[in-house]
Parts: sequence; structure tokens; C-alpha cells
Amino acid sequence: MCIVLVFVVNDNNSLNKNFYSELLHIIGLTTIQESGKKIIRRKK
Repeated sequence: MCIVLVFVVNDNNSLNKNFYSELLHIIGLTTIQESGKKIIRRKK
């Protein structure tokens, strides 16, 4: 008999990606990938 334990770490400092995207949308911003970096800019 083999028991597999899976630990899920809940980091309170991590952002929910869906929430973050919606928040940026509400305030009129978007993220783009430029030169390997994520940049936040105004929507055009």
C-alpha cells in the first residue's frame, strides 16, 4: 500500500491571475511582453 501526500502551499502574497487581469481592465491598463519583460501600459 502506497500513500501519496500532496501539499498545496497557499501563498497569501500571490495574486489570482484572473482577478489581476480584471483589475487592470477596470482601470484601463493592459500588460504586454516586451524584451522578455512584462510591462503595464494604457489600453489603446
